[in-house]
Amino acid sequence: MSEQFEKIGQRIRTRRKALKMNQAELAELLGISNNHMSSIENGKHSTKLETFLKLCECLKTTPNHLLLGCMQCHLFSIKLKICYFSKRYGMIVNAR
Repeated sequence: MSEQFEKIGQRIRTRRKALKMNQAELAELLGISNNHMSSIENGKHSTKLETFLKLCECLKTTPNHLLLGCMQCHLFSIKLKICYFSKRYGMIVNAR
């Protein structure tokens, strides 16, 4: 598949490991084979939308995180706006 699917697969693997879950456990929760789960993590296969959403739920993450690598994209956007306005109006704001 594409480089993008490989990146998504890496994010899935990283998140799964952060939750101390093995591939077989995640595959069972999703109702797919361990081989298919491996193919997803290696970027060789994609998954149905329904399975992808269930995957996000099982990994306690957002679609944005798995697709874009950004767990809090909306929060990042807000921080950029705060920084912009603080510079524009000469305010000192800590946007952490």
